[in-house]
Amino acid sequence: MRKQKAEMKLKDGVAVRDLEELERAFDPDAIMNHFRSGQLEEWLRDRYYDDEADAISAIAKDDPNAARKVCAALGVAYEDHFDKEFAARIREKRKQLQEMTSDVSIIENARNTAFNQQDLADLLDLDEPVIYLCGKKFTVPIRLENKRYIGVLGTPQIKIRADSEDELKRKHIVIENCQLPPMKKSEPPPAPVETRNSGAISSAFIAAVQEASSRRQPTQKRFFKPATPPGTGNRFGSKNFGW
Repeated sequence: MRKQKAEMKLKDGVAVRDLEELERAFDPDAIMNHFRSGQLEEWLRDRYYDDEADAISAIAKDDPNAARKVCAALGVAYEDHFDKEFAARIREKRKQLQEMTSDVSIIENARNTAFNQQDLADLLDLDEPVIYLCGKKFTVPIRLENKRYIGVLGTPQIKIRADSEDELKRKHIVIENCQLPPMKKSEPPPAPVETRNSGAISSAFIAAVQEASSRRQPTQKRFFKPATPPGTGNRFGSKNFGW
């Protein structure tokens, strides 16, 4: 027997049947109400959207970032429905990049591109792991770990309160194609300490001895002819035995 599936109405009271219709009729207030009531998760499970249902189930109802997480679980752009100002800024950045380059790989990252410090602050507030920097100067916080900053269409100057490159590595902060302030270089790892065992001969020593032995030339044996007594031999000093 066919199971009666949960119904969910969104914009203008339209009942949606799949995620494609949900995205087209997306209503922020209605979606969040269905999320809090548990109807959204039920609707997803009835249609075997198990991955999305699990993601929704893991979001706490009182999570201050619940709306953003719900959108991520449903594959819907949060800014288009909850942050119209940020969405408008993305469109502006895309237009700026299109005027500066025809490189599609750069233009496609307009959302995560900062043209100024305010853009950078907004992206850091969103906890973006990768941020593209398109400007002259930026101040990067050392306290936010696991970040990667990439300069595009130039090499921006970076100000960061880091004493050494090792500190950046410890905090997993990577900065590429940018001008960093002077800081201590990473120290090379210490050389391994050779431990000596007085009761054993090292393999290196044995190899050296064997190599030296192989190079040594063998001693040639010398044979001495006994002297012939005077008057007993021929004029060449050898005795004539009639050969």
